[in-house]
Amino acid sequence: MEDEPWWPKGIAISSMEAALQSGKLETRWGTVSCWDVEKSQDVAWWKQPIQGAWGELDSIIPSSIEVILKDSNRTLMRLDNTHIALAYS
Repeated sequence: MEDEPWWPKGIAISSMEAALQSGKLETRWGTVSCWDVEKSQDVAWWKQPIQGAWGELDSIIPSSIEVILKDSNRTLMRLDNTHIALAYS
């Protein structure tokens, strides 16, 4: 994670690969949940049932996804021409 400009060195105990597999990043101060935003850029991801989701996420099933902007840990996506999604990783 040293190559990520937004991530302070020395905070993470686990690797990013391990964190994305488990959904949890181990830090000096505890565990932080995380997920692989890249997966949400595939329409198949939106068709899977999501446990613990809130808001409108369950009712949105796009047929096309366009990445509008990718900046550090944020990804802005256009879902069809009806929704804009901002995903943090």
